Amino acid sequence: MYKRNYFDFILITFFFAVITSCTFSSDVAPVAPTSTSPPSSSAPIGSSYSDCVLGAINLNPCVLKQSGVAVVSDFGSDILSWNLHGSRITAPIPNGFYMNHTVEFDEPNLLPGNIVNGVSIFGVAGNASIGCDSTLTFAGVTATSGVNATSLTVSWTDIPAAKGYVVLNVTNTSSPKIIATTDAGQTQQTLSGLTANTNYTFKVKALTASGSLDCNSVTTSVTTSATLLPSDLSGLAVWLNNDSLVSFNNNDPVTQWNDSSGNARHFSQNTGSLKPKYVTNQLNSRGGLQFDGIDDNMMFNSEYASNNFTIFVVTRATASHENDFESSSGINGTTGQRYLFYPTQAGAVDSGIGISLGVNGIGVYDHGDAHMPALAVHSATLTSAHSLTVSVSSKTPSIYLNGSLVRAGITSPRANVWSPKVLGGDTPGYFQGEVFEVIIFNRTLTPTERTDMNNYLNSKFAL
Repeated sequence: MYKRNYFDFILITFFFAVITSCTFSSDVAPVAPTSTSPPSSSAPIGSSYSDCVLGAINLNPCVLKQSGVAVVSDFGSDILSWNLHGSRITAPIPNGFYMNHTVEFDEPNLLPGNIVNGVSIFGVAGNASIGCDSTLTFAGVTATSGVNATSLTVSWTDIPAAKGYVVLNVTNTSSPKIIATTDAGQTQQTLSGLTANTNYTFKVKALTASGSLDCNSVTTSVTTSATLLPSDLSGLAVWLNNDSLVSFNNNDPVTQWNDSSGNARHFSQNTGSLKPKYVTNQLNSRGGLQFDGIDDNMMFNSEYASNNFTIFVVTRATASHENDFESSSGINGTTGQRYLFYPTQAGAVDSGIGISLGVNGIGVYDHGDAHMPALAVHSATLTSAHSLTVSVSSKTPSIYLNGSLVRAGITSPRANVWSPKVLGGDTPGYFQGEVFEVIIFNRTLTPTERTDMNNYLNSKFAL
């Protein structure tokens, strides 16, 4: 079932010719309604309204009749767009009166790609063209910015005569899409949901209060980034980016690893003897932080995620740890571990999640009062650098190595489980090895998003 939300939209009938060629006929006037009140539910559809004029911007309520289908439209002050695909309606439009409420209907031919930003975009038959105002001077799209793998921003210069603006994706000239509309006074629009490493072409048109569009044919083409960055995804809580370490020299003690997420969750260590060292040229010509396995660690002192979160770390262990059996109770995690992330002691009700890593395996531990069992354990030879992911969903951890699931754990019995705040360990166990990058999200990522993050890490570190 598809749902259409029509709130304050003006019906615009756009045809294939107007978007692809920008060839316009002139002086097509909007249709005035015969009544400004909606018809009663018993009245025939459109009985109080004039027909919409094909090829015109209909600023007032009107009836669209095409292939035997009639729809009354009354959408207020903004824009409802119609995208034309040739000689027939690509998705039948159900009979109905739509005014400031939601209409639900079953339509197997209505494709998800025809629903954009809450505006239903349908095909309408015909070859009519729409008038444009050649006296309206609008420069069109002027720039693109903020380009990443899935979104970007298009910009233009506002003109006083504009009622609003229409942003078009004209990459495929045989199937253009109206993808966004804005109010008067706006100068940019962020476009999301794009595909990585893909070329797009966009156009911006100005709409006047009289119902005409400007005649500019300016387009801009841009290619999205090939790889998603952590900052491209929502819920980024911590990003200890390898790039922020490049100012250090070999064997420098590191006081603070700056957070690149924008949340200022920097991990730090002020005690000289407890600071990890920066070591150069360790992985794909990149350096990393070296933890001595004795007492080195870094920490951040506030909570930032619970119950559902995802941890990515590129690391290499140089010492073994104890592989325990999985359980929802017990205190096996109090001895023999090498905590890459030490689990917060969260009291009698809650718990903290931690990760122990050795050259012989991985363990995910749950820590509270008299409680430190292993919820997930994977035994393996891990002497080389790798991307390790721990995904926690509804208090249940799963372990991934280089993007592949290796162990689905058991659920914590505690009321809430909290993400770790200490990197490098604490008593009773410290990590020995190198850490190259840490990314933590305050939600459980989807499989596609996990793949995107692993692709980013694999590309960066040649894993």
